[in-house]
Amino acid sequence: MISLTAQALSEHQPPVVRAGPLASGAIYASELYQQHCTPLRIEILTPDQAGQQAVAGELVVQGAQAAILACTELPLVLRQGDLPVPVIDPTQVLAQAVVEWVWT
Repeated sequence: MISLTAQALSEHQPPVVRAGPLASGAIYASELYQQHCTPLRIEILTPDQAGQQAVAGELVVQGAQAAILACTELPLVLRQGDLPVPVIDPTQVLAQAVVEWVWT
């Protein structure tokens, strides 16, 4: 799922070169996403402890061009259009990849 999300970020238009995962364990999630995004030349931003109180806003201020909903409960409360940057849902990316795989 993380690899597919990294690929979705790299194919997004306009291109995403900086993204920030939103997760309860933001630092751990950032490390996982860095492993998959760095080879695609996408920088993953990690909020500091204080920034985790307002993670989405903090990441946008840091220059994130997309927000990754890295915990499965986040799409229930945060949707496309809620932030001034694209919101990427890894679960949706995975589901779309499965559908595409089934039909090819």
